[in-house]
Amino acid sequence: LMVFSAAWRLIAGIWGIFCLALLRTVGILAANSESEQNEHGGMLLLDWRNH
Repeated sequence: LMVFSAAWRLIAGIWGIFCLALLRTVGILAANSESEQNEHGGMLLLDWRNH
């Protein structure tokens, strides 16, 4: 049971990282397509903070 729960914890961690990466990628893509005329697309975090 200890090994089983450890495996599930590992799987849950991998899924959590994967979901976060997916959400971040989708958010960056959405922000890029939303502001294509905006030249500094690399400063997404700063733009997002200023809104």
